[in-house]
Amino acid sequence: MLKKLLLWPPIYKRLPAAWQASKLNLYGPDFEQAPWKEIDLSGIKLNFKNPPQTRMFPNDIRVEGMNIYDDNSYNSPWDGGRTKTLYKSGWVYTDGLFGDGVVGGGTLQMIIQRRDLKKYGLQSLFIPEQLAVILLDDFEKDYEERNRKRREDDNYVEPYNSEIHTWLYPKTVAALNPLEHQGLTCYSFSIWRPLETKKHTWAIAITDEHLLEFSYMPSTSGVDHLADDNNFAEAAERTAREFAENIDITLTPDAERQRQAALTEASTLAQQRA
Repeated sequence: MLKKLLLWPPIYKRLPAAWQASKLNLYGPDFEQAPWKEIDLSGIKLNFKNPPQTRMFPNDIRVEGMNIYDDNSYNSPWDGGRTKTLYKSGWVYTDGLFGDGVVGGGTLQMIIQRRDLKKYGLQSLFIPEQLAVILLDDFEKDYEERNRKRREDDNYVEPYNSEIHTWLYPKTVAALNPLEHQGLTCYSFSIWRPLETKKHTWAIAITDEHLLEFSYMPSTSGVDHLADDNNFAEAAERTAREFAENIDITLTPDAERQRQAALTEASTLAQQRA
């Protein structure tokens, strides 16, 4: 681990933070010094900070670009659309050069989805309420089904306990935590079970039918993330937030026209409801 800490960026830029690290001030990926990476999505430019991977796993992914309008470009079709993983990397957290070493890490996964809007009777993912419909429906189908199976399955050694085994996920638009990123509506939310680390996700539309999701999944090794003797949960949430804040999306002229038309439609619908 010492070798990884020293290799990049230059040691004179990392030593102060490394020396100051502790279990209450864990040392993780450095986004300030990280190089930029670009992915071309049929002319839509996705740029983000790409710290060197320090968490080792065999299936890291780096896509340089893809034709987002070609169904054959996707590798995971399902009833609601198609999915492809664009980027996967991970980083570890340490308690300093002279601490116990690695206390946990996290995996960042970026996916693109092409959604079947006709299935939902929707017009555009650029309309915030319609993007929320897609997300909330996904959660209800996935995590409520997981909860049902856990409640009803008697094969587990540990009896079902709703305060421990229940998946917690957004059930309302407000719980999706809508915010604005470069003029685009983005939803920022977490999914977890009470005793486990939280998965932090950002979801944002880039065309009428295409959705980007960035998910950060932390896990500990040797520390209790709920204990007061470490700041692992805080450090993981900071990593997820810093990654999201360093994302730059440049739409194509056609995607921008779609966005403007969708916003006009959303305004019209809002006036009709008023």
